[in-house]
Amino acid sequence: MSKVEQRLQWRREKVRELSIKGHTQRHAVLALISVLSAAFEAPQKYQEGLGLYIKSLNSERAGYALFRDYVETGDPQLNETSIDLLSNATKYELESFNLINTLR
Repeated sequence: MSKVEQRLQWRREKVRELSIKGHTQRHAVLALISVLSAAFEAPQKYQEGLGLYIKSLNSERAGYALFRDYVETGDPQLNETSIDLLSNATKYELESFNLINTLR
């Protein structure tokens, strides 16, 4: 293994060590919020907004999971998919907030 490969492996291990704990906690929080949001019975006029918000949370959770996999493997396709999912999460969240705000 070359020195560059050794440094890359060392960097990945350090990033993994630092990010796994934070990622695991964030993933658990997102999963809990998603489950609680799905169980929440909002008034009918807010159902579409709530659905978009839940979609946002699920997309964000999947995006972070794929990013963790990217850090571990270095597979650029996982990074691209992660970026797409996180971008979609932001889009769905903004759509949700905008919709709910117009219904007030």
